[in-house]
Amino acid sequence: MKKLIPALALGAALFSALPAAAQTGPDHDMRFELTYSPLRISTSKPSGVVHSNLTAITFSGEGRIFEGIMFGGSFTRGGGSKLDIVGVNDFDDPITMNCSNPEFNDLKVYAKIPFNFASLAESSRTMDKAPAMSPLYGYVGYKNTSLTSRWPDGSGFTGKANIENSSGFGFGLGAEINWDPVGLYGQAVYYPCMITKNVGLDGNPDGKLNVWEWDLGLRTNFKDSPIQAKIGYHFEQHSASNLRLKYDGIQIGATAEF
Repeated sequence: MKKLIPALALGAALFSALPAAAQTGPDHDMRFELTYSPLRISTSKPSGVVHSNLTAITFSGEGRIFEGIMFGGSFTRGGGSKLDIVGVNDFDDPITMNCSNPEFNDLKVYAKIPFNFASLAESSRTMDKAPAMSPLYGYVGYKNTSLTSRWPDGSGFTGKANIENSSGFGFGLGAEINWDPVGLYGQAVYYPCMITKNVGLDGNPDGKLNVWEWDLGLRTNFKDSPIQAKIGYHFEQHSASNLRLKYDGIQIGATAEF
């Protein structure tokens, strides 16, 4: 939490310092997006306990409903052939279990509130011409994440290994700045207390974890076409007392704006 406030303040200062010509925010009323990502899963606490490479597809949609506020949601489904879990046996010898059919699911529901929300609301009340949307916005949302895999034969376990199952609310800061023919987007979100059913192979004794996630990338910005291309990078860190999971990967996709 202490790291979030200066990070958001720095981001706001950097974006506000950009030339006035670049200060054009999003001008769409609806956006639909389909994204492909080679998603990498790893751990940094302790290092190397879980490792997998998945193929993930994300579908998202959003639309302006009230006074410039953007409401939306996204769903990511990822899968692969194997997930490696490194541990020790009863004799403290290192062992690697090659689990199969890992599945990753991530659901988000959110609202993006433009920094000039008050001006937009005032223009609606007075029936004056609405100002341009601010490139900066606040973010509030709900997130549900699960990661499972199937235990290998002969491991002594049956069924699925529930590595993560968590949900909670978060907040953050984002920006969309349009040039011609490209636009820059970035977003940082912090979920301070996601409730967990399970994090790690032994469960999470605290029953909660905190999550950092951020996105950064480019979109094409051809004004005469509703179809745009996107390339970016996504990173998440899920921290519990017994395990720190990381999800990251390049994202490539297509966007339709109306």
